[in-house]
Amino acid sequence: MSTETAHQDDPNDPSTASVKKSFTLTHAGHVTVSTALPGNDIDEYLLRDENGDGAFTVDEIIAASAGGTGDESISLVNPPDGDYQVWVHGFAVAGTPTFPLTIDAVQGNDMTVSGVPSGPVPAGTAVTVHVAYSKPMTAGQDYKGELQLGPTVAPSLLTVPIVIHRE
Repeated sequence: MSTETAHQDDPNDPSTASVKKSFTLTHAGHVTVSTALPGNDIDEYLLRDENGDGAFTVDEIIAASAGGTGDESISLVNPPDGDYQVWVHGFAVAGTPTFPLTIDAVQGNDMTVSGVPSGPVPAGTAVTVHVAYSKPMTAGQDYKGELQLGPTVAPSLLTVPIVIHRE
């Protein structure tokens, strides 16, 4: 999370967003980008550098949250690897208020799962799977993961959040 300052931008042009934050996703299960700015109207745009040129343009917007408030959120499941940028666009902003911008990405390949059935599981059948985590950890930190389950046509139908706390 970072603290950003909202400004009134050109309401008809998202590219005038005064807040633009870049980040990279690698093997992400999901990413959620959110803001909270009561009493103002900011919009959120998520862009992916599709052509890999390092420049983010309006034609690379892949998702938007443009409600009539300052509470906006965008979530993607299994987003492709790559460089992303979030634009926070001041649609109707009074003054220069600050707000939290949260980019919550669950990514990596440090978890392994064993005990997964090789075929379909009939409804109502209990299945026990084991999840192992292999990564150097810092004391006092939380590490997040996500187990996605589902049939081939909907592999993330069910997601199980995993939090590992290092004592």
